[in-house]
Amino acid sequence: QLVGAEYGAMGVLGPDLTLAEFIHVGIDDDLRHRIGDLPTGKGILGLLATHPEPLILGDLRQHPQSFGFPANHPAMRSFLGVPVRVRGEVFGNLYLTEKRGGEEFTTEDETVVIALAAAAGIAIENARLYEQTRLREAWLRASSELTGSLLGGRSRVGAIRLVAQAAHDVSEAPLVAVAMPDEAQDTLVFEVVEGDSLRELTGHRASVTASLLGSAFATGRSRIVSGLLDGSGDVSPIDWIGEAPAGMKELGSVVMVPLAAGQHVLGMLLIAKHRGAVPFVDSDVRMVRTFAANAALAIEFARAQEDRQRLAVFQD
Repeated sequence: QLVGAEYGAMGVLGPDLTLAEFIHVGIDDDLRHRIGDLPTGKGILGLLATHPEPLILGDLRQHPQSFGFPANHPAMRSFLGVPVRVRGEVFGNLYLTEKRGGEEFTTEDETVVIALAAAAGIAIENARLYEQTRLREAWLRASSELTGSLLGGRSRVGAIRLVAQAAHDVSEAPLVAVAMPDEAQDTLVFEVVEGDSLRELTGHRASVTASLLGSAFATGRSRIVSGLLDGSGDVSPIDWIGEAPAGMKELGSVVMVPLAAGQHVLGMLLIAKHRGAVPFVDSDVRMVRTFAANAALAIEFARAQEDRQRLAVFQD
């Protein structure tokens, strides 16, 4: 509105400088559906990601890095792009195209949008801090409630189920699973799975030596995976779990966190988002890791209680 652009978008950058989110205006839902997948950050959009400086183009189609448009995409010629910085780091970019009246964007337009981007950076940072605080409180509250419930006495299986349910309630993710090693310690078994469309994963087995999940378990290190079944990111199709149900094609970013009691890794907590959702970042991992540490102690406590009860029976 400020500079008379027909179309506008905010591209949020992921850790790998591709577009994690693409929020657009000027294109209705029907046209958006006919165009197909949203941009991932190639061409001119990728140029702004790697070189975050204001950019004015009279005809973006003539730029050497122009990637072209997909079928059914509206014509776009004039272009103005400006980075949005949060705490000095580039959060994303504002993209404006097709100045009304067939004109080109001016340096005055650029100045206005730069000022808007600065204000947007402050607003985004405040919103992000609020969201992180809210999530941190939710994970801490879940940890506290989990510990309180398990102190009341539950079986090991009941404790694991409670951990998965608590993580699912906080994350609202389509898939939350707890995988525990079998007796031979060479296979991880999905003992509890939360997610209505993926409960068939319960009982699934993943190799400790030949899967990403197993590698995270063996090293005791948390890991973020950017893509599961679409071949994007650092994961070839299904190499972390083997054959998987069709519903997993709708999953995107995944965080794998060890359930570790001290140096002893009991199992793995896995949380997966919908494909296209904002990917997990390091701050998410830290929150989940704190929850997982408390959960591991709770599971170990439940196991110890079972052992004591079993020993009492043997003594009798």
